[in-house]
Amino acid sequence: MANHTPNLDLLKKNPATDGNDTFNIETMLNENWDKIDAAVGQVKEEIADIEIPLSDATNGTRSNVAASEKAVGTVSAQLADVTMQGVRYAVDTGTATAKVVVLPAPVPTAYSEGLAISFKNSVQNTGAVTINVNGMGAKAVLKSNGFAMTSGNLKANSIYTIRYNGTAFILQGEGGEYGTATVEHVLAPNTIGTENGIVAGTMPNQGAITNTIMVQNGSYTIPAGYHNGNGKVTAIYDAEQVMGPGENLLFYQRLDTIQSATSGPLTKVRSITVGKTGTYRIRFTMRPFYSGGYASGRIYKNGTPYGVLRSFSSDRQDGPYQEYTEDLSFNAGDTIELWIAGNSINYTVPRVYGDKPSYIVPIM
Repeated sequence: MANHTPNLDLLKKNPATDGNDTFNIETMLNENWDKIDAAVGQVKEEIADIEIPLSDATNGTRSNVAASEKAVGTVSAQLADVTMQGVRYAVDTGTATAKVVVLPAPVPTAYSEGLAISFKNSVQNTGAVTINVNGMGAKAVLKSNGFAMTSGNLKANSIYTIRYNGTAFILQGEGGEYGTATVEHVLAPNTIGTENGIVAGTMPNQGAITNTIMVQNGSYTIPAGYHNGNGKVTAIYDAEQVMGPGENLLFYQRLDTIQSATSGPLTKVRSITVGKTGTYRIRFTMRPFYSGGYASGRIYKNGTPYGVLRSFSSDRQDGPYQEYTEDLSFNAGDTIELWIAGNSINYTVPRVYGDKPSYIVPIM
């Protein structure tokens, strides 16, 4: 059975009950199309009567107004300005010291204070750096302290941000100068920041160095490194302790020997190192071993003749020893040396005497 649509009253046939009806062009097509056309015309009239309020505001909160052409233009200009003032990104295509970047739209037409650029550096710099942005001319790129770049500041394939200050671009987020300290000035294993990154110090930790100077005019070389302030060098010396000549035996070693040389220059046979500056009494004895022999002896200091040359001969075998005594001055570290010559002689090593009975002369 036929029925009608609820809104436009269009005629509808039921295929189950009206399948054998004759198709009526007037009622099934023309009348329905007329109803649709009339409804569309009514809608157009109603739309034409609608009034939508417009607003020039760009920061309003109302939801029942539309943005005017002026408001849309203002917002578009503000968005472009934000884009220009924001950090723009580009890849450097320049050289080690002359960087070149091309920013995408919106394209700047002149350098303006505050212009910020992030760029991927292509080549590590080898000295002072400039940058040319969109062909507007080269501008210096400086460190945050205003100094020019030095070699290695900008690493290859690293991204850096710079901002224009009205004269030059300033590297952002850079830590400034590192000073003049080098690894030998920094206590190991502490580290220090350098142009080449973090490096470890090499200064050794000497802690509390101590030393004692036992002789007059002695010295001690302080090793390089860090000292904690508790070290000290002590001098144990008193002017009254300077050695003087006397009869206190400081060194003696019983040793009779035979010198087999029959002739020739003096030869060193004994050496004693002096540990304290002063004047010492030196005694030594010698004799020819055979009848008709001769003997010579002399005290040397540091390999140089110093005492009196002593010589004598004998007309018999196993004759008596001759003793020789001299008061001679030595500095700490000097050597007292006995040099002898002759044909088959006996001698004794030097006896060393002084006025400080408790002092022992070191043997070398």
